[in-house]
Amino acid sequence: MIVLKVEPIHAYKLIDGQQRMITISLILCVLRDLIKRKDPKLFKSIDAMLVNSREEGDAYFKVIPNTRHNDSATYTAIISGKHPKVKSARIAKAYTYLHRELSRQITRNQVSVDHLFTVLMLGVPSCIH
Repeated sequence: MIVLKVEPIHAYKLIDGQQRMITISLILCVLRDLIKRKDPKLFKSIDAMLVNSREEGDAYFKVIPNTRHNDSATYTAIISGKHPKVKSARIAKAYTYLHRELSRQITRNQVSVDHLFTVLMLGVPSCIH
């Protein structure tokens, strides 16, 4: 993964690894959405990984996909905890798939939310947490 720092708001331009970062952030969104009522502390920790709560506009989001597939609006809706307007967007389909599969694994006790969160944090660049 290659990341360049862009001043002045501590923004970074992702040169390589965008798909990985988007996938990790979608998994974090799924975890956040699944534990919202069960674990408010972890919910807040995950949300802090996804957004800059003191910022507005694009700076609010820690990661924004490029516009090649016009997925930015769908992605930012999911990050914001809203249902995307375009269900056919690739990112919406990815989120739906991840939500279904992780829900299934968690319900069957095949994966722990805490363990998955810890594993994800080990692989996430320090620039977003």
